[in-house]
Amino acid sequence: MIKNLTVEMSGLYTAEVKFKSGQSQVEAFRLCVYGFQAVKDPSSSCTLNRTVGGSVQLTLNSSPDPNIREIEWFWDRPSQGRQVLVSWSPDAPDGDWYDIKDLKKRFNLTKLAFLMIMNLTMEMSGLYTAEVKFKSGRSQVEAFQLCVYEPVPHPQIQTHFSSSTSDWCNITFECDTGGYTEDLTVSWMSNDLGQNGTLEQTSHSKNLSLSLPIDRWNGYLTCVVSNPVEQKNATLDLRGICPQKGECEVQARVKKMLGRKCNVVGSGAQGQGWEDSRK
Repeated sequence: MIKNLTVEMSGLYTAEVKFKSGQSQVEAFRLCVYGFQAVKDPSSSCTLNRTVGGSVQLTLNSSPDPNIREIEWFWDRPSQGRQVLVSWSPDAPDGDWYDIKDLKKRFNLTKLAFLMIMNLTMEMSGLYTAEVKFKSGRSQVEAFQLCVYEPVPHPQIQTHFSSSTSDWCNITFECDTGGYTEDLTVSWMSNDLGQNGTLEQTSHSKNLSLSLPIDRWNGYLTCVVSNPVEQKNATLDLRGICPQKGECEVQARVKKMLGRKCNVVGSGAQGQGWEDSRK
């Protein structure tokens, strides 16, 4: 019951019903007294990025404050709804934990009511909120959107197809990540290829095709694989990956006789061979 209403008393009033199991449900009432007060929704973008197996500490801006009466931590998961984790108060600095069963070993609470999450899994991604309640009756919410990613795999550069003429060499490369592609960004870097810096490519493409004069294949090619937490790379020395210009010229007569071209064949091949153009 709210009596003697004023404009300043407009706002969102909520009642959170908490069960012994740790589950909760919220009933909300929007009260407008000659006006309206907007409620700002928490951002859905990631504010904390971590890797599977790591840990994170959620640090509150309002703690410590002698006027705090209680702090409650919540975990919102898209598929399972809201879970109440723990309630902290000055009289119970170790926290009063709800019945979260096997999850308890992954959480810890510091003396300042900061939430520690350990041995992270991808399923522990979600929105973590702390509702800080003051003795005055005022409350504020601090939110943390945690995103957990798989570790970036060590890439390898594979050569799927390569061919050359007496003047040019054409090669297609693949940045192999062992089949894992989720949340990964792939970029290609080079030096001494006449294309300094990042090479043009399709966004997030693992494949790169290059066609250059033979005498320009004397640098290094690097594929960089990254996610929002970390990055790893692999570098390939391009010297000798194509036959030298003079080598094909010396064999020009044989090439005309057999109708073949000087070629580097096979996945990841470093040697030279012949491809029959009559096939």
